[in-house]
Amino acid sequence: MLMVFFIMEMGHLAFQTIVIHHAAYEMARIGSLVAGPKPDAQSSGINLTQAKAKMCSVLCNMFKPGVCQPMCRSLKVVAEDTTFDRQAERWNQDLILTVKYPVRLIFPGTGLLLASDPDLGSVKKSIDSNVRVITVQVRMPIEKPFIK
Repeated sequence: MLMVFFIMEMGHLAFQTIVIHHAAYEMARIGSLVAGPKPDAQSSGINLTQAKAKMCSVLCNMFKPGVCQPMCRSLKVVAEDTTFDRQAERWNQDLILTVKYPVRLIFPGTGLLLASDPDLGSVKKSIDSNVRVITVQVRMPIEKPFIK
């Protein structure tokens, strides 16, 4: 019976993995648009604080408030230089978003093999464990207008 629960739990985790990947992709897409400079701005600086705030508000529209608040606190947003654009004479940048999503295991006994500690991400060996943390990292190019 435990084997049947384990197979069903794997399907549940696969579904939750797809959901959080799609949500993270949409948040990174919105964040990359918000992080870029405004078209009328003279500088090409980025604003990660504003992007993270917008991504948190979008996240709270996607998930329940009890889930979105801890996820917002664990959001990690970083900008990384990628390639040099010779025409615009500046570096292109990617927004890298890391999201940790705690998934409650729904079938009994599966926590022995599938649960992880929400703080450390390491595997716990306890029959009472019922949370698995899925970590997703998405890279999206930051949109910048051509300013010369």
